Amino acid sequence: MRRIGFAIFAILLGLCTAANIARAGDAEAWSALRAGGHVALMRHADAPGGFGDPPGFKVEDCATQRNLSAKGRADALRIGARLRSEGVGLATILSSPWCRCIDTATLLQLGPVKTVPTFGNVVVLRDQREALTSGARAVIEQWTGSGNLLIVTHGANIQAITGIQPASGEIVVMMAGDDVSAPDRVERLLHAYARYPQTMAIGTDFVSVDADDHPVGIDFRTRLLHFDLSTLARVHGFDTLLGAALSFRREVFQRFGPLRGTVEDNALTLRACLLGDCRNLPEKLVRYRQHAGSVSHGVFARGTGDRRILQRARYRRTAAFLAGTAEDFAHCLAQSPEMCARDRLDADRVLHKYSTVAAMRMALTDGQFRERLAVLHRAMSQPGVRRRGLEYATKLWRRY
Repeated sequence: MRRIGFAIFAILLGLCTAANIARAGDAEAWSALRAGGHVALMRHADAPGGFGDPPGFKVEDCATQRNLSAKGRADALRIGARLRSEGVGLATILSSPWCRCIDTATLLQLGPVKTVPTFGNVVVLRDQREALTSGARAVIEQWTGSGNLLIVTHGANIQAITGIQPASGEIVVMMAGDDVSAPDRVERLLHAYARYPQTMAIGTDFVSVDADDHPVGIDFRTRLLHFDLSTLARVHGFDTLLGAALSFRREVFQRFGPLRGTVEDNALTLRACLLGDCRNLPEKLVRYRQHAGSVSHGVFARGTGDRRILQRARYRRTAAFLAGTAEDFAHCLAQSPEMCARDRLDADRVLHKYSTVAAMRMALTDGQFRERLAVLHRAMSQPGVRRRGLEYATKLWRRY
């Protein structure tokens, strides 16, 4: 079965109501569509008249249905032109049998359109809602083409599949991946962001599984349900929101630009703490998959083999991601001259912790004895990493 994660973005500026709390930004969604192999769900363009259709409508008679307005027809043409200009290729276009969906898909001018009954309006066919939604999910999960699958359907159908209620003409891109979101994850996240306006990033708890969906133990998990920069400056470890379960407000990118590190979890968490705070919902809303090809497996050098070789590889890789996070955080701090003295002190302590531990790991793996002692002295001279320094000294003593 194909694993699906969700990222939402609006093709037409000003239409999106939830994109600033999407798991992935517009750039990532556009990149995914250009690369191909993904599924995009589009709500038909503007069709006045509320939800559903007039009494006595007939699906085969457009005159009895809600139809596209002049604005809706113009929007559909513009969306198609934008997709072409972005180099997005569509292998297949499917549509609800409703005329406003067929017309939207046709006006995109991106290829032939095929109607599929399982994408029919679940508001009108409410007694078939469960069967229609299951059928739609089956079509999506079975998509294996190298190009993109575009499905033009109704807002209520998209919400039933993804938990997202799009505006007219809006597209939800379903990004292929290893991790699976609970159907109501987006709805719960949006509720949390509305409740906590100062919160810039929200994660959730998760169930860890292997490639065959069997539960597996995991050696890292966010312990904090609510934290800010001062919390991160005081704790011993590198508490962070898990990337697979992480969402964030658009300001996290707009304020500071593209990420500079190679692992997004810690970098995005620190950025969010510069702008506000972070929360971790205790509900298990993500199935987090671990296998030989997953990011965490590579970063943390998990696997079988010589223990010392694996440990050295793990030190190098974790040092690289800690150093990358420190670089990104330093870049963000340089763009935050308005910080008060107390927040600046907390930020400096966090930055020192990341950069020092990165240096310790690299020195322990590849450095000469004098370099290792210099890094140890640096660690012991600053609060926040002295305990790490003592652990490092123990490893150093065992080695020599």
